[in-house]
Amino acid sequence: MIASRTLARFRLATMGFDSQDLQTYRLLDRSDIREALRFLPRTYVKDVFRPQLNGPLELLLEDKWLAFNYLRGLGIPTVQTVGLYHPEVGISMDGEGFSTANEVEAKLASSENRQLVFKPRFGREGTHVNRVQLTPSDHGLRVETDGKYLSIADYLAELAGLADANDRGRFGAGVGGWIVQPVVNQHPAMSRLNPSSLNTVRVITLARADASVSVQMAFARAGRRGSHRDNVSQGGLAIGVDVATGELGQAFYGDSHSLRYLESHPDSGIAFAEVIVPMWGQVRDLCTGAARTLLNVRSIGWDVALTEHGPVILEGNSHWHVRYPQAYSDGYLTDEVRADLADLGLRPPSRVPSTPEAVAIRLGRRFRRALSP
Repeated sequence: MIASRTLARFRLATMGFDSQDLQTYRLLDRSDIREALRFLPRTYVKDVFRPQLNGPLELLLEDKWLAFNYLRGLGIPTVQTVGLYHPEVGISMDGEGFSTANEVEAKLASSENRQLVFKPRFGREGTHVNRVQLTPSDHGLRVETDGKYLSIADYLAELAGLADANDRGRFGAGVGGWIVQPVVNQHPAMSRLNPSSLNTVRVITLARADASVSVQMAFARAGRRGSHRDNVSQGGLAIGVDVATGELGQAFYGDSHSLRYLESHPDSGIAFAEVIVPMWGQVRDLCTGAARTLLNVRSIGWDVALTEHGPVILEGNSHWHVRYPQAYSDGYLTDEVRADLADLGLRPPSRVPSTPEAVAIRLGRRFRRALSP
């Protein structure tokens, strides 16, 4: 048994499956190793799938400020935004300066919103997203964050300490900053899952060769009690969504070494089967409509927030974490998806190599590495 699992691991590794893939998709526990052909390996996604489908235009989505203004300019519903804070090139949505502490305080003081989110322009996975509460005082606005009360100037100084992590992106240094947005007042159906976090839905779209757009997979995300973040990487839950109906299914959370699969929220106790993503038809239409404006970025994961007035796009992601939607499904590579990918010139592995073939593949790779300068 141990030997057969070791050989299976070796054969799957040559296809691009890493140890987290094996654990998350439980590939070594399946009765037939060929079931792995339904799943996209992480290495294949990174080296082949994403570069071939999305190409250099995926950089548009990595710049969240640029992508936001692009979608907003086309009239696509997006989350309300105050502006981009940057100590040198900050700008508010009405074109005024948004760089100095005085400029930021004046703009925030004139707004009715007292709960705000500061989001890194080039951030990923919810890292360094700050949710703050503004409180008026005799000395101007105070920012409450992580149990501390800071002046606007002191809070912006704290953000400056994170500049190395968030001020670079793939366009070089000095063009980052922080997107400032009011906290979204989410739909009660989503708030039920966990009221302290904005619980969102990620919808995966594919722009086909004929310029039509399909909704391939979707999953909801919910935070844990007291947390403001719904990202799985920040301790949240990923919950399967039926793309036809919007009904929630099984969820999981944890890292690859301690995954837990759940039928209800561990804090609120809400059974996922009782929840349907509100306005699901509108969510689908919103994402496919946005995808049609970016047909050369073919595979996108759209993060959508649900408000009582309808869905709004938070951002689009070309790096949309293939593991999450595959973790609670039968895999991404259905026959229909394989046909769509083939039309785009992409043909994922269609057979598992035998042990001798896997050995030859591994030796060939080592030989090529040895010859490379």
